[in-house]
Amino acid sequence: FRSSLLRDGQAYIAAKDNEIQTRKITLKMEEKKISEKESLKLIMTMIDQTKTDDGRHSGDTMLIWGYLTTLLGLGIYGLTLATNTPQWNLLWLSLPFVGFLSSYLFSRQREKPMKTYVRSMINQLWMVIGTAFMLMMIIFPILGSNSAYIQPLVLLFCSVGVSVSGLISQERLLTYLPFLPFCLGLHLLVQLSRGGIYYNSNLWFALGFVVLMIIPGHYLNHKYAK
Repeated sequence: FRSSLLRDGQAYIAAKDNEIQTRKITLKMEEKKISEKESLKLIMTMIDQTKTDDGRHSGDTMLIWGYLTTLLGLGIYGLTLATNTPQWNLLWLSLPFVGFLSSYLFSRQREKPMKTYVRSMINQLWMVIGTAFMLMMIIFPILGSNSAYIQPLVLLFCSVGVSVSGLISQERLLTYLPFLPFCLGLHLLVQLSRGGIYYNSNLWFALGFVVLMIIPGHYLNHKYAK
């Protein structure tokens, strides 16, 4: 009888010990789950913060080039219309220098943005497009080509550039809005290829940059200023 009682007691103690160990393991697993959830939440918070920091002031460059191009286009259109002198179009040669200088001076006044993969990809994209613009301005006069083709080509290049930038940064407005100035660039290009002369090309070009640069620039700054 005593041996039976002893075995029952040992079995009871072993069962209790197993129950205690199971509870300890369960508590450790719950703590681990909580820790994983907190870690995931922290990681997501850091990703969102990085995206916000990366997007802050991201529309400034678009606004600089957008407003400069739009104001210069409207100014040249008005001067050409008032004086009937197409030589005013030579003022477009000043845009690259004024634009790069304004961008440089403005970038020095703000905090240097953190380097990220997205920002690096977008910067490299626009370096390629900017190089293409400079080559067009050099090669067209050398070859004696019609410089009127430059404006439609610029609209096409910039539209693709903004759209790809939107894809990289996952901004739907930047991805699809450039289709409007892209169609405008195609229309101007087709008219020129048919021998047509567009006296209002500077006006349309300026309005195209309102849609292409100014609206997206204000959208980005408003979105990431919150």
